[in-house]
Amino acid sequence: MKYYAGIIGSGVAGSTMALRLAALGYSVVLLSKARESDSSRVAAGLLNPFAPKHLLPGWRGMEFADEAHRFYRELQTASGVRFYDPMPIFRVFPNAHYRGDWQKRCLEHPEYLSPVMDAPDPAIKAPFGGGLLYHSGVADGKAFLQAAGTQFEGRVTYIQEDIRYDELRFEAGHWHYGDLSFEQVLFCEGMAARENPHLQHMELIPLKGDLLRLRLPDFAPQYIYQTQHFIAPDPEPGVFKVGSTYQLGFLSPAPQEGDLNFLLGALQSFYKGPYELLEHRAGLRPTSFDRRPYAGAVPGLQQAWVLNGLGSKGYLMTPLLSRVLCDAITKQGELWPELDPGRRRKRERNAG
Repeated sequence: MKYYAGIIGSGVAGSTMALRLAALGYSVVLLSKARESDSSRVAAGLLNPFAPKHLLPGWRGMEFADEAHRFYRELQTASGVRFYDPMPIFRVFPNAHYRGDWQKRCLEHPEYLSPVMDAPDPAIKAPFGGGLLYHSGVADGKAFLQAAGTQFEGRVTYIQEDIRYDELRFEAGHWHYGDLSFEQVLFCEGMAARENPHLQHMELIPLKGDLLRLRLPDFAPQYIYQTQHFIAPDPEPGVFKVGSTYQLGFLSPAPQEGDLNFLLGALQSFYKGPYELLEHRAGLRPTSFDRRPYAGAVPGLQQAWVLNGLGSKGYLMTPLLSRVLCDAITKQGELWPELDPGRRRKRERNAG
């Protein structure tokens, strides 16, 4: 079978690229074996264009947010699957100093930040008050992939299997894999890219993230609540996600009891209502050495592209990055040089 594009990886990056190319009329085959611990399935999918820790707009924050909200709104409508909630984040202030900094920043960035206010829900502990982060929301990872899958029928061929990289080869202007051939190959495998011999130059760092699903009785907030951690609505009514951990140095996505207890403690530090634990998930997010994604042409290969290294911002960044990459593949636009997959970590020179 001949296709225009073969996409390796069916997480948020691979699925979104498949939808983008199919919408333009290109034939697409998606190759991957979905696993429950894949970071795209575990992810809470917070959409936040502002960096609350430093009280500064995120890199290209509004560009990412605008495209993410447009893309998810349209997909939710087309699929009929509820996975996306656009809503502000109520940032709980940790101390009086942070409150003062917020008051100054909200004058500089009124498009992102509200004035200081009290917590609007009595179940939230906020002795120093808080403020709203605008242009934010949540796109549940597992439900997003279900929604994307509804749009594959008749448009995207989806083959679920482990990839045999030794059978993937480029000959006579096409990529070949078994009885499949395609003009372009796109690598969107997340941490599985460590096994890809075509991407060994690309440094991927695993960032472990744990997420809890809990039932919170009589809690129906109009906002996402966030300290260093968050409470966000789940697609299931009455259920909420609490997360997340950000741990380097882990190579296994297995949930650990210590992380469960840590997140429950984090929840109780700013939520004073009852809860029922339903699920503890964990996964490995792929990130880069400089916290910028990899999006562009694979060095040394013909007609090969990569979208990876999205870290904890995959659901915020993917809609825009997929559009940029799609435009580059179809020769309708330019890539962003700062996301070059061939970039390397700068090595310090020895003095003397």
